[in-house]
Amino acid sequence: MPTETLKQRLRLAALLGIGLLIALTVLNLMQAATGLRKDSERSLRHAEAMIDAAIDDSQALIEAARPLVGRACKENTLALRDLTIASPYARALYVLEGNRLLCTTLHRPIQAQNLPDYLLGKQDLILASHSPITGQTAILYRKQLGKRTLLAELDGFHIFGALQAVMGEENLFFILGDRALDGHGMTLSAAPLLQDEHKLLSSSPEGHPYRLVALNGLPQILAFAWDYNRDTLLATPVLALLLGLLTFHLSGRGGSPRRELARALAAREFIPYMQPVMNSQGALCGFEVLMRWRHPEQGMIAPGNFIPLAEECGYIVPMTRQLMEQTLDYLLKVADRLPPGFHVAINVCAQHFKNEDIVAECRAFLTALAGHDIRLVLELTEREMLDGDARTLSIFDALDEIGVLVAIDDFGTGHSSLSYLQKFHVDIIKIDRSFIKGIQEEGPSRLIVENILDLARRMEVALVAEGVETAAQVEMVRRYDIDFQQGFYFAKPLPPAEFSQHFLPQT
Repeated sequence: MPTETLKQRLRLAALLGIGLLIALTVLNLMQAATGLRKDSERSLRHAEAMIDAAIDDSQALIEAARPLVGRACKENTLALRDLTIASPYARALYVLEGNRLLCTTLHRPIQAQNLPDYLLGKQDLILASHSPITGQTAILYRKQLGKRTLLAELDGFHIFGALQAVMGEENLFFILGDRALDGHGMTLSAAPLLQDEHKLLSSSPEGHPYRLVALNGLPQILAFAWDYNRDTLLATPVLALLLGLLTFHLSGRGGSPRRELARALAAREFIPYMQPVMNSQGALCGFEVLMRWRHPEQGMIAPGNFIPLAEECGYIVPMTRQLMEQTLDYLLKVADRLPPGFHVAINVCAQHFKNEDIVAECRAFLTALAGHDIRLVLELTEREMLDGDARTLSIFDALDEIGVLVAIDDFGTGHSSLSYLQKFHVDIIKIDRSFIKGIQEEGPSRLIVENILDLARRMEVALVAEGVETAAQVEMVRRYDIDFQQGFYFAKPLPPAEFSQHFLPQT
């Protein structure tokens, strides 16, 4: 049972720890997804404004250069260079005729032959991963002017710099046609980026044919979470571990004493132990049923550690009822092996006499054992004073009518022992172990035992010597002709199976 409980505690601690880890991780990722989306939207707007400014400047540069296109190259090179220098975005201007490069604003001589067809097409905006003129990544703005074509080459740095400056180099892409430009200035196919549209945020500005996209998939969310919530992510498994350890620790502790008793009662953890009662010839004639708590973690708990609390909390009555039920189940199995007139003693307290349920329970107990010579004894404890009112007296009369015997437990140690003898019909007196311990020596204990013996004989009440532990005590009790003996000399309280093995004839 303790091993199983330990497994349950470990399982609970693991579930709560893992649950917290998952919950906090999911919460962090949800926050990261929201933060990434907001950052992406802000970055798209910012990058779009920067790129639009560059393209608009290129358009203005082309318009300013339009009057110079028809002149000879030597005549307009300086003028074209002046226009380019005035532009913050343009790298160079080119004048083409057919597939021939006529003029360039670049200072170094360039021999460009067999220009690619895309420079000669109809698109206004061109993304070139490898400019045929400069060999660098470039955005080319194209304008057809009669037989000649005017090209403005934007420095690619202004485009991928816009992608890089706003939110890093990994998430934002400039797409033109079937090509894309990333924040590193590298061009790639746009198709893979556009496969999962639901993982993208995009912007398509009016007036220009390009598109900006921001990736918002799980890898980007994880990267964003790591960049911005790193401390929280690192603390999450620590918190989960602490919760698991705390849960494991707290689950090993009981709740309040009242809740722990209620839990144990529901789990039927209170079980009977039997201590034999012997007659004056040393033969078995009965047993006292003692309650034990079979705690799943603390093992067997003695009654002195929980009975007073059970009485205080009001659980003693249902606990005793369970004990009687378990005792009855045992007796039904071994009744044929018990000696005639066998006595079964069960402890009761004042709370059992607050209503007549005790009478019904005792009647049911004896009815179930009808046909067997078994007597039921109720031992009165003195932790609570039993009122001698009319209702209580009627309960005692009813118990006497159905054959239930009444014993006073630990006689001589409580304030109410003599009062009980005076108020109620008592059948048995149990002499407390403290007096039996000193019975061998001359002194107060022996005198008290002798007076109790005289009182019992005068009142025709049977006597039981409790706490008999030595052979000398056994001999002294027999010399005083005390009816019954009980104590460790014969046996300590035993679970039902062991009691049967040691004291009942084996079938």
